[in-house]
Amino acid sequence: MKNLRRLNLDNNVLSDITCVCKLKTLRELRVNNNFLGTLTMDIGKLTKLRLLYLDNNQLVTLPSSIGRLKSLCVLRLNNNNIEDLPLSVCSLRQLKVLELKSNLLTQLPENIRELESLAKLDVRENGCLLEVVS
Repeated sequence: MKNLRRLNLDNNVLSDITCVCKLKTLRELRVNNNFLGTLTMDIGKLTKLRLLYLDNNQLVTLPSSIGRLKSLCVLRLNNNNIEDLPLSVCSLRQLKVLELKSNLLTQLPENIRELESLAKLDVRENGCLLEVVS
């Protein structure tokens, strides 16, 4: 599987995806509808990743290593328990879509405005979101 580019792990009972982080050629990773409570710091090793789908898990936070995914264009984190985003998210300069609907966000990083490629930011249904960057 050394040339694997797309991996769909949707609708399982996964609580850990550390082993996936060895697949350095991945461009798309789907892990929707699982039981992920955390992401390993090793997620940052997937530097060719362009699409990352993590909807409907139990994530509370993201590791700072997420900022190493410089090729990432789409990051979907809907329906988790995310309370805040690491500042490193703001270094994802290729990011076009950031979906954070139905989480527990109270604020967004101030530097999020530096994501000049960002075309879609969805933060609906974050009942605790107090401030959105203008």
